[in-house]
Order: sequence, then structure tokens, then C-alpha cells
Amino acid sequence: MINSKVIFENTYGYENFITDEERNEIETWAFLEQERMRKVYPINNESDQRKKDIIRHFGKLSELTHVPKLVNELKEKLIEYEQLEEFLPEPHNGDWISIVGQDAYVEPHIDANLNRNYYTRRYNLLISLPTSGGLPIYDGKIIPVKEKLIWRCDAGLYNHTSEIVNGNRFRINLSFGFSISIDWENKKFNKKVIKSLI
Repeated sequence: MINSKVIFENTYGYENFITDEERNEIETWAFLEQERMRKVYPINNESDQRKKDIIRHFGKLSELTHVPKLVNELKEKLIEYEQLEEFLPEPHNGDWISIVGQDAYVEPHIDANLNRNYYTRRYNLLISLPTSGGLPIYDGKIIPVKEKLIWRCDAGLYNHTSEIVNGNRFRINLSFGFSISIDWENKKFNKKVIKSLI
């Protein structure tokens, strides 16, 4: 049962999107799949993120050997909860899971969009957070997320990054990606929320 919608300064999320048991299942699966994930280097070539001992593992769900049924059920639950209608699969990274360790972080970036009529939106579900740090930074604002919370990131519109991970706990993030129709988004709110992308 989802506890409540949480309004942040520039986005929103849902607390307790998953139960403790579901969180544990996904965390266990993530560590089992870690060796099959790619070690990713920062797209901006940040030198401090290219150290050999930095843990920056990233796995597209379509490339992993096994994805629990639970993960697909959570995506369907999200689509229903958010009443998403006119969208296409996110074509670049799709749905993915990441494991980020000590001294690592998500570098600042804006995701690529499908075309000028669809923008990339991601819903990020925090499976595990470090002892300190690791919080997302979205359009310049720190989002005070908690474990088991899922939050909306209009990744193709706004710059996003994260704090540096500190401590012996990993930052594990399960991310669902969508290409959202701009026309549908504007009709939904009966006003021009988003202009066509150039």
C-alpha cells in the first residue's frame, strides 16, 4: 500500500511504493546481477569517477539474465498509479538498475529525448541509500528521498545528478523510463505545459 504522495520543491514522489519484503527481494537480485552489469564511466569524463576502485555499476534490464516478476509488476503499478497513457518505450537506456558505491556519484546530465514530440521521463525507485550522501539533485535542488520512495524525474528536460555516496552502504536505484508525448501532457493539463523540443 502506497503511503502518501510527497511534494518536493520541483517534483513529487510516493513514499513506501514497495514493502520491506519487496525492497529486500530487489536488493538481493541487484547484487546477484552485479557481475553482469557494466562498469560505467562518467559521460562528462569526470576524472575522480574513473578510478579503478570506484563502484559504478549499471545494468539495462533488457541485458540482464534474469529480471524478477516483481519488477514488471511494479512498472505496471506505476503506469496505473500515474495514469500514463500516451508514451513509448525509452529507446536509449530503457529500464535499468544501478549500484553506486563509496566516493561515486551520478554526474550532471540531461537524458536524450526520442524526438521533438516526446521527452524522456524516469521514475526512480530508491532501493538502498548510503549512510550519508547519495541524494538526487534535480534542476539544482536536492530531493530528500528515502528508501522505498519513487520519484518523478523529467530527465530529458532538466539537469540531474546526485550527491557523492559516503559510507559502507550502496546507493541502489531502479529506474523506469518512458518517452512521454508532449501533446498528451499538454492536453492532460489543458494548457501548454511543455513546448515542442528543438
